[in-house]
Amino acid sequence: MDFSYKASVETVFGKTPGHGESGAVLVFVLWALALLSFLGMQTALASRLRASEALSAWEQLRRWEAIHSVVRYFAVTGKNNRAMQPGLWYRWNVGGQEVWVSYEKESSKIRPTDANDARMRQVFTESLPFSDVREADALVDALLDWQDADDLVRLQGAEAAWYLQRGLSPPTNRPFSSLCEMQKVRGVRPELFWGDPLEKAVRTWEHRDVIGERETLTPERRSLVDLLTVTGSKVDRVTILLPLNPTTYEVAVMVGKADAEGWVMADRCQGFVRSTYLFR
Repeated sequence: MDFSYKASVETVFGKTPGHGESGAVLVFVLWALALLSFLGMQTALASRLRASEALSAWEQLRRWEAIHSVVRYFAVTGKNNRAMQPGLWYRWNVGGQEVWVSYEKESSKIRPTDANDARMRQVFTESLPFSDVREADALVDALLDWQDADDLVRLQGAEAAWYLQRGLSPPTNRPFSSLCEMQKVRGVRPELFWGDPLEKAVRTWEHRDVIGERETLTPERRSLVDLLTVTGSKVDRVTILLPLNPTTYEVAVMVGKADAEGWVMADRCQGFVRSTYLFR
């Protein structure tokens, strides 16, 4: 009988390995490979996350610079700006970023105060996407309850108890400090607050007068941010739309006025909107 293989194994390892020891070695090797694979995947994932964060930061910076470029344009031109008609939309390209811009007088907006109660009810009923007048009345009541100093609830309004029961911030009991604050009010949904200004911008742009590329249709107002204001009448509004992807865009509403120092900001409200318009 030939014992050469056994002898060589005993010479190297001191004894012949059994099946249990071979299995343990194999399990150890497999665990080591799995650990190395896991560490490699984690490293790759971390690299992709860092790259994604860097790209996101760059895109955010580019949008921010585009917004500031538009505001600086109005700060420089001020009252001498005759290139744009108030209330109409214009399509610009700012540093490779597609931008839609509209310029308006803030005096065309409504302040949500008791003095404008009846006017708000009429305009909301006519302009906002409500099914009946009761929804418009409920929204007006909630907006006024948010600002008044008492705890008396209007017919369809809401005071602190309603908000606190739902874990929401209670009314401030003072005039709105910004347009964006209105999003905290009962009944103010994102689609009601923002509407879809890009859809209106594209629609009016496609029907523009080819001479001078001026829009010939005035966009319909169908959102709170279109209709309301929290500032005085001696300021202007610049609304900027920045497409992000085929379904989402950023909205920046800048309210202020141009003076010798540049653009003096009175209010600013920004957010993201899902659009019904597919970018081309």
